[in-house]
Amino acid sequence: MALPTVYGVMASMFFFTSFIWMYLLCTTKNPVFKIHYLMAAVVFVKGLSITFHAVDYYFIGKNGKLEAWAIIFYVIHLLKGILLFMCLLLIATGWAFIKYILNDREKKIIMVVIPLQVITNVAYIIMDTEKGNTLYQSWGNIM
Repeated sequence: MALPTVYGVMASMFFFTSFIWMYLLCTTKNPVFKIHYLMAAVVFVKGLSITFHAVDYYFIGKNGKLEAWAIIFYVIHLLKGILLFMCLLLIATGWAFIKYILNDREKKIIMVVIPLQVITNVAYIIMDTEKGNTLYQSWGNIM
């Protein structure tokens, strides 16, 4: 039962830091950009992801393989990946720091890159959950 405990401690640390981050965003007198709230959401969703991963491992250790908790974990993991990648793309384009409106070229790039990232995350989930994942290391290195 050590692995669920480690995941639980890490999840509580992520929740604690996300609450501190939101407290600082709400109480500061300095201007706060919208991207900072998106970053706080990424940290919170990461905490949720780790929490459900801990619950999944707890029930695997107790009852054997349970798919319901794994499905919840992978859905939240996918959401976390999308939020993180969107945050990185918006920072890279200068949104909220330099300009508040994306031009057409940047919108097209985001409309292409985000679905590609979703496909990559779904492929990772499929590779991770397959029973015969002996070639996982080579495909993981490719990704």
